[in-house]
Amino acid sequence: MRRRARVALATAGGVAALLVAIAVLLAQSPLTVAFTNTTSQSEDLMANVSQGVVKVCQREETVPSGITAIRLSLDSTFGPRVRLSIEAGGRRLVGATTGSGWTSREVTFAVRPLKRTVFPATLCASFHTQDELVQLLGTPSSSSMAARVQGAPLSGRVIVEYLEPGTATWASLASTIVHDMGLARAAEGAWYAYVALALMVAALTAALVTIRQELS
Repeated sequence: MRRRARVALATAGGVAALLVAIAVLLAQSPLTVAFTNTTSQSEDLMANVSQGVVKVCQREETVPSGITAIRLSLDSTFGPRVRLSIEAGGRRLVGATTGSGWTSREVTFAVRPLKRTVFPATLCASFHTQDELVQLLGTPSSSSMAARVQGAPLSGRVIVEYLEPGTATWASLASTIVHDMGLARAAEGAWYAYVALALMVAALTAALVTIRQELS
C-alpha cells in the first residue's frame, strides 16, 4: 500500500473512531441530582485541614436507592486521593475511591446502586494531605449534626449530592449545549460546534476518497 493511502487510512480510522465515540456519548444520559442534604449556598467550613491523614464523617445522611454516583463538596487546586464509605446499622453499604489530581469544588464517586433507600447512614471521607490545601464546603448546622474531622465538630455539614442517570440523553440536549458553547465565544453563535463537526466529516470523506483512488 502506498504511503499516501496509509496516511489516508490512518486519518479515516481516527476520525471514524472519534465520530463513533461522540455517537456513543450522545446516546448516554447525564447524571442528575436525585437528592441532596441541603439546598443552601455552600460556604467554607474550615480554611484548611491539618497535614496527614484526615477523616471527615457526618451522620444522619439519607442515601436514596438507585443512585450511581455521590458528589462531595471539597475544594482543592490539586486534590489528594479520597476514599468514601457509608455505613448503616453496623454494615458498610458503600465503598468508593477517587484518584488524586482533581481540581474542582466537587469530587464525584461512582457507586453501586442500592436496592432501597437507607436512613440514617453515616458518611465518611478520608484523604492524606501533604502540601495540598483542601477546603470542606457546606452549610452551618448545630454541633450535634455537624460534620466531624478526627472526631471534632465543624461549623456545619459538608454538602453531599446523590446522583442518578437522567431521563434525557446528551443527544436531546445537544442544541442547548451547542448554544452555550457559542455564548462562551467572543463572537456569539452556535456555528462553532457545527463547523467542527463538518470539518471532521469532510476529513473522513477526503480520506476515503484518497484511499479509493490509491487502491483503484
